[in-house]
Amino acid sequence: MVETDVINHLIDIEREAADVLFEAQEKAEAIVKGAKGEAEADFKAGYESAVKECEAAYEKSCSQISDEYNNLMREYEKKTKSAPKDVSSFNSFLDTLLFGK
Repeated sequence: MVETDVINHLIDIEREAADVLFEAQEKAEAIVKGAKGEAEADFKAGYESAVKECEAAYEKSCSQISDEYNNLMREYEKKTKSAPKDVSSFNSFLDTLLFGK
């Protein structure tokens, strides 16, 4: 009977060890799952923040470029409207080009 008691005792110890191992695995999985969730949430928050910053910078750049373009076009229009017109020279040039005069 002593051998049976020893074997039963060893089997009980092995079951306890398996239970402890199973509990440890469940705990580890829960910890990893929680850490993964936190990491994903942190990444998402950082990503969204970076996207917002980039979009704001893009909008600002577009606005500046549009303003510069509008200013340049106004300056060009002013220069072309205020430029002296030499109609007789222009007509003479056209005659030369079109009619070979």
